[in-house]
Amino acid sequence: MAVPRNTLAILANEPTHVTFGDYALDATPLTIGELPAILRHAEPLFNVLDRVKTIEDAVALFLDHGDALIEITAIAARLPAEQVRALTPDAAAELFLALLEVNADFFVRRMGRAHERARQVAEIITGALQGAANSTGQTPLPG
Repeated sequence: MAVPRNTLAILANEPTHVTFGDYALDATPLTIGELPAILRHAEPLFNVLDRVKTIEDAVALFLDHGDALIEITAIAARLPAEQVRALTPDAAAELFLALLEVNADFFVRRMGRAHERARQVAEIITGALQGAANSTGQTPLPG
């Protein structure tokens, strides 16, 4: 899911309309006040993202770090964590991808490879939830 990005709008912290499942919201890049909580929840993920190669690996990642992923999504979307927990898996994955895009400048410049792997993991989960599996029953991540 590609979120249209207007560089000037992102720099001005203007909202970007994000659609996920049956929901929509206007998202803006993270604020300095949100970064400590986001990074605190994301730090354990940085060391394990490279291990995710299949949907089974992504499920294991979610089992081990699902609460952190939910908290990251809730903070970045500025939604209560309970509301994020109530989303269907495909809607949550779409929202997570959209929020990564809205905050891509920060994540690409400062988080580099971790951002790319997080995007790939979110895409494999989204693809699997939409029934995209290869003949072996495993969906490999690109890269």
